[in-house]
Amino acid sequence: MAGEIHVEYMRVRALAILMGVAMPFLVFLPLSFVVGAESPSLWPATGVAYAIVGAVLGFFWPGRGWRLGAWLFAAWLPLLVLAVLFGDGPLLGPAGWRGLLQDLAAYSLPLVAGCLGAEVGAIIGRRRGRQTAAAKD
Repeated sequence: MAGEIHVEYMRVRALAILMGVAMPFLVFLPLSFVVGAESPSLWPATGVAYAIVGAVLGFFWPGRGWRLGAWLFAAWLPLLVLAVLFGDGPLLGPAGWRGLLQDLAAYSLPLVAGCLGAEVGAIIGRRRGRQTAAAKD
């Protein structure tokens, strides 16, 4: 029984990671072509999309809660590390660090939105009576 729960949790994680990989291609890239890559509405719209996907995942697997949002964001982490390491701007001086921190704040919006959306979806799912295999034990 415990092995089945572990396999189910691995499937849910894999689904969240795959959705996180697909989201930039389904939402971010098309939206950046429509509104422009430098548009101030690009990251909030991406955050809303992550919140919606997180809420759907949280609704169907309420026992996982906000952690599904973190798994949804997991695909972004290697990209952020590569962007910092191989970015075109120098990181010397306060202006470079200020810009880097502002960029990281914008890039972390999908993480926060995905976690909040997944937790809201989990709360709604629990109120609707959905239970995962782990919650039934």
